[in-house]
Amino acid sequence: MRCLKAQHCFCAASSRTLSCASPLGVQVWGDVCRRRPEAWLGLDDDAGWPAVCGAQLVQTDPVLGISAPAVLAEPQTRLAALRGPEKGSP
Repeated sequence: MRCLKAQHCFCAASSRTLSCASPLGVQVWGDVCRRRPEAWLGLDDDAGWPAVCGAQLVQTDPVLGISAPAVLAEPQTRLAALRGPEKGSP
């Protein structure tokens, strides 16, 4: 994956920034670019995520969040895929 070249900030306690104008998705992508995790998953109801995050993003319901039946199974499936096969499984 290639990180975005656009300016963005990550609002974390370590940065001492209390507010940030960048959408959450852009902030998360910036953090992913910095930390380079082996795998990650984002859950959000905001549409302001960079397109490159599509495979890692679970779009939640704006009212029901992950409790919406159509949404609830998605993070469970993706987390299981990130864990890989259990020991002793074929």
